[in-house]
Amino acid sequence: FFFLKNGIYNYLFFSVPFAFLDYGKSALLVFSENILMLLFFAFIGTQCAVICKAGNNKKSNRKNILFPIFMMLISILVGSLAFAAAEI
Repeated sequence: FFFLKNGIYNYLFFSVPFAFLDYGKSALLVFSENILMLLFFAFIGTQCAVICKAGNNKKSNRKNILFPIFMMLISILVGSLAFAAAEI
């Protein structure tokens, strides 16, 4: 949600030539939004590592490989719904 709301994708794909700071927000709010984005991408990366590691294990020792995929899809869906609700 914060990734889309703050337009980070514009900075990621070099659509914006300069990184602008929003001086209308408090520093604590900006810091907490950045920490939440960091935690989200760390969660996605960890779950991808779990999926890759589960693929290398023997079939008899595998845990449910669909659970991390399901959790990633749920988190992306919640973020998308929050972004759509904020746009309305």
